[in-house]
Amino acid sequence: MQRLVMETLSRKQTLNYSPNPSTGLVNINGTVIIDSVTVINLLGQQLKTVLVNDENAVIDISDLSTGLYLFEVQSGSNISTIRVVKK
Repeated sequence: MQRLVMETLSRKQTLNYSPNPSTGLVNINGTVIIDSVTVINLLGQQLKTVLVNDENAVIDISDLSTGLYLFEVQSGSNISTIRVVKK
């Protein structure tokens, strides 16, 4: 499991995500409500956006080609980017 910690004026926010690398489903768990997750390839193309509105998200990348993808996780006005490898 990998972890991303964000500092804001109000409190510390943590995102945990696994598995990485993944062959299908990526689980993202946060300490705040996740509004949406956008999957972007390295060319900058937005491939999919999943509306979440929960502290936990499951993103299906089984339909994507093998490679590296960026997940933009939006929580309120904060956007965090995590790197996920698709096997």
